[in-house]
Amino acid sequence: MGRRMTVSVLNEYLQLAAHVVVILGLPLAILLLYREKVRERRDREYGTYNALDDKYIQFLEMCLEHPNLDVSDFPRQDQRQPTEAELRQVQILLTILVSILERAFLMYKDQSTEIKKRQYAGWVDYMKDWCSRPIFRSQWPTLGKQFDSAFLDFMNELMASTEASGAGQQDAPADARTSCG
Repeated sequence: MGRRMTVSVLNEYLQLAAHVVVILGLPLAILLLYREKVRERRDREYGTYNALDDKYIQFLEMCLEHPNLDVSDFPRQDQRQPTEAELRQVQILLTILVSILERAFLMYKDQSTEIKKRQYAGWVDYMKDWCSRPIFRSQWPTLGKQFDSAFLDFMNELMASTEASGAGQQDAPADARTSCG
């Protein structure tokens, strides 16, 4: 009988331990799963940022290779007309730039996280700067035809607002303001 009671008590202790493991283990597992999902989302956001940043750096390197063209972030002071070959290079470099701008627009527009909202606001400012540049404005009708329609509508609004202000100081289109809070 003593042995049977010992087995019975041991069985009760094991059942109690199993219940404790379930009661404590389930919330712990949920917490660990949540933390892992947060880390994965953060890694995706940084991956998005890094991929776009890499493309932008490549664009800047191409600008360094062609300092005679008016395609870097800092407009040339002399407004000389490019040769036909230079104009072709400008078109290619601006196509690469617009592709980067489109990617930023599509990746950051309508995002809810603060980092993406800040990134989107920065990219919109950068787009506005380019929309006010004469070299960009002269090439936009040709360049813009090949990109996402929502991006084209957005850029056309930016072009109109920078044209109206003369220097790109006009407010961004409504969806840029509402997306950024």
